[in-house]
Amino acid sequence: MAVSVGVTVLLCRVIGVPDNGRLAAITVAIVMVVSNNDPTSSPISNAALRFIESCFGAGIAVLVVLLSPKGPDAAT
Repeated sequence: MAVSVGVTVLLCRVIGVPDNGRLAAITVAIVMVVSNNDPTSSPISNAALRFIESCFGAGIAVLVVLLSPKGPDAAT
C-alpha cells in the first residue's frame, strides 16, 4: 500500500500537479482499504464509485457557492 501511495505522489509531481498529490494519495489509500475489506468487489468498480462520490461532492460545493446569498465573488 505504501508503494502505491508513494508512486501516486511521485506521478503527481512528475506530471506537474504536486498540490494534488495528497488528495490522490488519500484516494488510493481509501480504494485499497475498501478493496481489502470487501474482496468480492472489483477495484475498478470501487475506484469508479470513489470518483463518482468526488464528482457529487464537488458539484454540491459549486452549487452551494453559486446559490449562496453573496454569490461566487464572496469566496475569493
